[in-house]
Amino acid sequence: ISRAPWPISMPTSPSTTAARRYTPAAARLGQGRNEDALNDFNKAIEVNEFYPNAYFGRAEVFTRRGDEDQAKLDIEVGNKILQKLGQSHFEGQGFMFPDATS
Repeated sequence: ISRAPWPISMPTSPSTTAARRYTPAAARLGQGRNEDALNDFNKAIEVNEFYPNAYFGRAEVFTRRGDEDQAKLDIEVGNKILQKLGQSHFEGQGFMFPDATS
């Protein structure tokens, strides 16, 4: 059996890459490192603009900053993505489903 001279890896999807950016962002948010979390949420959105949890996490950062208008906008975007993709697609995968009316 011969081996390839280089490591073989499957290409990663934008969702997988965004999830990899989201995970440390959520951890930083939990540690109160809001600016670091915001940077990571922004990176997750840059990688995949249809990753709803990045918008929900970013909304939490904006809420902590007192920027309720921007927080509401991000919650609306996240909810629109969920509606478009179908919330059932994300259930059981650790996604948050904030209520945009609160």
